[in-house]
Amino acid sequence: MLEEIAGTVYLLLPLLGGAIAHAACMKFGWLGALARPIDAGRAFRGKPIFGHSKTWRGPVAVAAGTAAVLALQRHLLHPIPAFASLELVDYAALPGGWFGLLAGAALFFLIAAVRLMRRTQGFWTWLLGFALYGGRWAYAQQDGLLPTIQGIDPNAYLQPQALLQDLGAPTAQVGLLGIILIVGLFTFIVDAADRSYWDKQGA
Repeated sequence: MLEEIAGTVYLLLPLLGGAIAHAACMKFGWLGALARPIDAGRAFRGKPIFGHSKTWRGPVAVAAGTAAVLALQRHLLHPIPAFASLELVDYAALPGGWFGLLAGAALFFLIAAVRLMRRTQGFWTWLLGFALYGGRWAYAQQDGLLPTIQGIDPNAYLQPQALLQDLGAPTAQVGLLGIILIVGLFTFIVDAADRSYWDKQGA
């Protein structure tokens, strides 16, 4: 269990690097030329779509920080057995630097989209959709929901390629539901933190 937790933390380190890079740019004023609102001042229902805090500097800084940490893991830490044992995937087999850039930028835009989701009630739409999809899936289990859940092998999630080959299997479907739930909860937490901070700033 501890090994899986450590592996998950190690897997998420590049995203932490992106967040640190972004924070450093904001604190020291780096990449100031890119500090322009992504929404260009456009509004939705009388409020900024993303807000003045979401600028083009964000995706660039987060992407660069994420790519830098991922490169460190792939080229310097991967050959070291102690770090290689933490890898949930083979880092040597991952795509090049563009993968880290894409992952970092995607994370930033996901967080930026939280504001848009809040203004369009997107979170509650997701919650309703999750409830309907999960309820439909639970109802479709002919052997009963509890026996189906108990029959799932947690170790199967360590082999995502095998899961992707049979998305109709209960193990894959539960994993998909879990991902949807985690993304939704992550969005809710980020939204709450974002709302609290920027309400104080008057954004």
